[in-house]
Order: sequence, then structure tokens, then C-alpha cells
Amino acid sequence: MSDFNVMRASLLAKGGEENIANEKYKEAVENILGYFQLRNELGLNEISYLDQPCYFNLAAGYFHLGNHAQALSYLDRFVKNDNKNIQALKLRMQVNMELDLLGDAIRDIDMTLLLDPNDEELLMNKGICCIRNGNAANAKDAFIKAKSLGNKDAQFYIDKYC
Repeated sequence: MSDFNVMRASLLAKGGEENIANEKYKEAVENILGYFQLRNELGLNEISYLDQPCYFNLAAGYFHLGNHAQALSYLDRFVKNDNKNIQALKLRMQVNMELDLLGDAIRDIDMTLLLDPNDEELLMNKGICCIRNGNAANAKDAFIKAKSLGNKDAQFYIDKYC
């Protein structure tokens, strides 16, 4: 019976991953929540290695469904275990921006820039967050760096907001 339940839980996790890839976010969330429910109810610790990708996929599903608070909750769990995952940090930055948690978004941007210092899109997002947060000087620094990396919109933002 345990092997059957392990397979069932694994299939729910895999189904959720496939649903995300196919942009079926509601189904993805349902499958992944089913995975966690089954794993926890039956104590299937031997498949706990699936938790981490499920956290990310659940966060992505909730993000696309517009449930940013739930997305943030699962991204926090994911990043706690892997704070060098650029994709997760970028998604958490987006969620934080949606929730108007600009300081947290800037923190995620800075963490990501440590891993990829030449990401001009991140620098633009940092500048936008700084503008929204009332810090034109830091925004200008971010826009100047983005411009030096070839961003075509950076000068417009410098002229308009800084």
C-alpha cells in the first residue's frame, strides 16, 4: 500500500508540474495541494525531495491565479531552502512588487544581482521600486547601471523620474 501511495503522491506532484508548463494553474494548485495532503497524512517522508519543486510550482500557480499572498508564502519556503535560485528570487520580487512590498522586492533584486550583476531588467525593476519607494537617488544609480549595460529605456526613466 505504501508503494501505491508514494506513486500516487509522486504523480500528483508531476501532474502539477505539467499543469504549470501547460498554463493550467488552477489544476496545478489542486494537484500539488493533493500531493502535500497525501504526503503529510500518510507520512511519506521518502518523497520529501519533491517538496522543494512543489513549493515553487505552487507559488507560480498562485501567482498566475492572482493570489499573491499565497504565492509569497510558498516562495518564502522555497527561498529559505535555496536562496541562490534566480528564478525563485525573480518571481518573489514580482510578487512583492504586486503586494507593494517594495523594500522586500528591492532585497530580492539585490540578492539576485549578487548572482547575476549584469541583469539590466533587474536593474530597471530596482529603479522602478526605488522610485515607487521615494528614493530617486538609488533609482538613478540603478537606471544608470542598466543604461551602461545597453538598456534602451533607462535614459527615459532617468529623465522623467530622477
